[in-house]
Amino acid sequence: MKKATLLFLVIASVRIAEGAPTLDSGPNPDPGSTNLVQIARSAVTLDAVAVSFGESRDHIDIYRLGLRSDFGRSWIYGNLSGFFEASANYWNKQGDEVFGAALSPVFVLQPKLGLGEWRPYVDGGIGAACISKTKIADRDMSSLFQFEDRVGLGVKWRMLDLNVGYLHYSNANLAKPNQGIDIYIAMFTYTF
Repeated sequence: MKKATLLFLVIASVRIAEGAPTLDSGPNPDPGSTNLVQIARSAVTLDAVAVSFGESRDHIDIYRLGLRSDFGRSWIYGNLSGFFEASANYWNKQGDEVFGAALSPVFVLQPKLGLGEWRPYVDGGIGAACISKTKIADRDMSSLFQFEDRVGLGVKWRMLDLNVGYLHYSNANLAKPNQGIDIYIAMFTYTF
């Protein structure tokens, strides 16, 4: 399942870079209007800051600081959009510490429900992460490279965003044992 999802995200990213037509606009009148350089520029524009905290099932405390950059486009009549998030991560269990960094594209489905400034949404993405060591407490992650899978439910109100989510880190069986880590997390985001 992860391989199929990863393949979908890669193909979608390539289609976006090629200026593929969006579902809400019909054929793209200028196929060269969105290129890799424009996407790279949007990836370095800071749009929001996210502060997160959570806990794994085996009581590893998780803290994250994320910097976000909006994709700069939407699909499906404006209901689907997304952002890139670069995050610094800190895991701690009774003094045993792991530091990490991650980069994830995150897709956001936000149907227009007519609730005024309250905008509920669901989000999800798969990215790459690097951690400082492979073991924390009794958990063996096996490799410094990890995938970061995420799904969440949230609500936006004006420039604030509250999200309750689930994160999963693992190496997708690229190294054994692949114990991974499951995290329940709360995210608070301020959008500029």
